[in-house]
Amino acid sequence: MNELNIISVDLEDWHDSAYLRDYVNEESKIDRIVPATENILNIFRKYNTKATFFTLGSIAEKYPELIKTISNDGHEIASHGFTHTPVWDQKPDDFVIEIKKTNKLLEEITGKKVIGFRAPYASLNQETSWIIDVLKSEGFLYDASLFPMKTPLYGVKNAPLNTYRISSKNILEHDNTSNLIEIPFTIYKSKLITIPCTGGIYGRFLSLPALRFLFARIGKRRSINFYFHPWETDKEIPRIKVPIKNRIISYYNTGSYLEKIEKLLIKYSYTSMEQYLSEKKLI
Repeated sequence: MNELNIISVDLEDWHDSAYLRDYVNEESKIDRIVPATENILNIFRKYNTKATFFTLGSIAEKYPELIKTISNDGHEIASHGFTHTPVWDQKPDDFVIEIKKTNKLLEEITGKKVIGFRAPYASLNQETSWIIDVLKSEGFLYDASLFPMKTPLYGVKNAPLNTYRISSKNILEHDNTSNLIEIPFTIYKSKLITIPCTGGIYGRFLSLPALRFLFARIGKRRSINFYFHPWETDKEIPRIKVPIKNRIISYYNTGSYLEKIEKLLIKYSYTSMEQYLSEKKLI
């Protein structure tokens, strides 16, 4: 295994999920972001782990003290946009407004410059690659939005698996002239099979032995980039009536996921994206 791996948290509430948000009403829209995140912070403190929190501006606006606590614990605060709207549903002008508004808010709360971005729903592809030029112009140093395999909702087939310099002209190729670094989501890929495994729903669906098996093989080639959402670790997440597909994706193993993550923290060492890039002398 690589000694230096990455861990990140997409700081959004359960009702921001793509599979639940359209079914939430005012009666069921109970915020759980604070207690769910506090449980995660306690685990990180226990294992002296620093992470990147890709933070929604809407969360920061409502819970600035939570963001301050995360930052004071030594974690990196990065941008996840303001409204959790996928890039393919935004016009460039609207995206710029979201980016500026979110950065201003996060920087006022933490007193630190925001250098990283992750698009909601991993919504970076060649059609939305115009965001790369926006991120450059706004002073971002890295992006972490690219999912290097095609899924029904997102992803890009044959995208690079390793960290590289990305250009809006062709997101599949390293560009030495680009000053924006791309940190793709980690997947397992061999000649025979491709498996998403490093977080989110994939981390919940795969067993711990399966995750360890895949991590060991990925780690021989590159660092692990693991991610998850606070609501995925919340035993008290509200249960609402949704189609069976949405129910399985949203609720499967949410009650035991934090314990699984803790065991992964025991097994492997992780750090924030900012620290990872610094250690690699990329920023």
